[in-house]
Amino acid sequence: MRWLKAVVILVMFFTRVPLGLSGNDAILKIDSVPVGAEVSIEGINNTFRAPIILSMSEGKKVIRISKGSYTILYSLSISEEEILTLSVDFRKIEKAVGKAFTNATIKYGFNITVPTKEEEYEPPMATPTWEGCGGITMAGPKDPPMVIYQFDSKDPYYQLVLNNTPVRLQYKNIVGCIVIERIFYNSNGGVTMTGGGEWNSATYIAPTALLIINSTPQNATVYIFDFHRFGEWFTPMKLRVPVIIEPQMNVRAFWKDSNLTIPYIPELHAYKISIGRNGYPFFEGWLDLKPNETLILNIDLELLKEAVTIKKENGILEVLTQPENANIMVKDFQGRVLGKWTSPLNIALPPGFYVISAFMEGYGNAVKNATVFSNKTTKIYLELNPIPAELSIESSPSGAVVLVGDRKCTTPCNLTVPAGDYNITIGKEGFIDESRRVILNPGEEINLTFNLTPKPRVIIKTTPPGAVVTADGTKACTTPCNITLNPGKHILKLNLDEYKSETVVLHLNKGDIVSINIKLHPEQDTFNNFKGKQNTNLTTTQKDITKTQPTNLETSSYGKLLFIVGILALLIAIGIRR
Repeated sequence: MRWLKAVVILVMFFTRVPLGLSGNDAILKIDSVPVGAEVSIEGINNTFRAPIILSMSEGKKVIRISKGSYTILYSLSISEEEILTLSVDFRKIEKAVGKAFTNATIKYGFNITVPTKEEEYEPPMATPTWEGCGGITMAGPKDPPMVIYQFDSKDPYYQLVLNNTPVRLQYKNIVGCIVIERIFYNSNGGVTMTGGGEWNSATYIAPTALLIINSTPQNATVYIFDFHRFGEWFTPMKLRVPVIIEPQMNVRAFWKDSNLTIPYIPELHAYKISIGRNGYPFFEGWLDLKPNETLILNIDLELLKEAVTIKKENGILEVLTQPENANIMVKDFQGRVLGKWTSPLNIALPPGFYVISAFMEGYGNAVKNATVFSNKTTKIYLELNPIPAELSIESSPSGAVVLVGDRKCTTPCNLTVPAGDYNITIGKEGFIDESRRVILNPGEEINLTFNLTPKPRVIIKTTPPGAVVTADGTKACTTPCNITLNPGKHILKLNLDEYKSETVVLHLNKGDIVSINIKLHPEQDTFNNFKGKQNTNLTTTQKDITKTQPTNLETSSYGKLLFIVGILALLIAIGIRR
């Protein structure tokens, strides 16, 4: 963008623009159609002719652009280093306003708020058929002071009567009576209206003109001399007004046997008409009326809106997301979608306020506001968080410890975890650990139930009691005792001082209950063991079945000796036979 500013500076130099330019100045170009409109800026003691390129410091500026009887006032906020083009098409202005006004001013950017017909609505009063005199009277403009007459509450037709001035009422095809209104303003702002009546005649009766006022769009708010009649003056409407070309002196009015002298009646033929509607430019114009004329006014607010444009040099919006490749949507300040892209994003946008949204499957949306400035880059960063999954875990029995990734809980429990592939493990003392693989999708809710199986139980008794039992090398208990083990092969060793150690090999299944009864042998009874039988038993009880499993029992010292003695006896027998 800086190259464009450099070009503009060169253009300003060769066109001899009479304003200085600092490093942070904004650049404003003003165009008019047709060319040659007079330009002035509040706070700058100089006038220019469009097209013109100006440099100025930041801040709010009121720019005045005039051509013929039309004047544009634009309230413009300017930021540092902005490059703006303000264009005015006076051909559209003339078409929108017409040629009836001696001068007209249209205001842009002032954020003028006007009352609406919906806000001021009041149900119409029932009124009798008008027969030439009287009507509904209301306070009107204060400068000049006037009274408003209305003859049918359902018809937006009004007549203004100037203070202390003979006027003949007129409605539709009826020419009514002569009225004279007297208006008094109180110190507290109140107003008192007296008079009216049916005067027989007067040396001067103010002529009138009829204004037919309309707008596009309709229901615009109407002001006469900056006065708006609450609940009444909205387009379309008709207004009959007095037209006094020259001041009148010592006017006399007559009623029956009495008369009234009015020393002075001022001239009144220039009328200020203003029309506004929220969201549109505000129009003000002056009319120079002639007696007995009918003037049709149609102010096209839509066309006035198009006639003046302000274009700001684009800025850059840069959007980064985590993770990348997120979908990006950009809306303007009115909520209109400007487009959809994928991050990272780098686009040129007109200066203004924007709403940026990022979304991706499996992640929550992220939204940020950003203001883009002319000739600058605005960077924003959006971080999208994965949508979690919900786990509900129960077990029978309860009280089991559950491990899901790095999260832990005790059943029954609920966990919120990131979506993903998990190996869920659950364990409880005395029961076999279980694990289950679960794939959790974003936003998914899963209920898991575990029916835990008790570990095999081993009941150990020795004669004599008091032997220390080690299971797989770990001290387990002292007989008589019960221990629980996982399914599979286990080696138990039983030790008691002054008794020979015993070793038992077990092969356990889920749910087994095994009873072991072992008679321990003193160390000095080793020789007797060669002659006798081994009395150590292993009894396994599983479900309703009880059986003896001698293969599950191994006695370390006696078994080996018996094996050797048996071999020697066999060899001796063979030798005797030979």
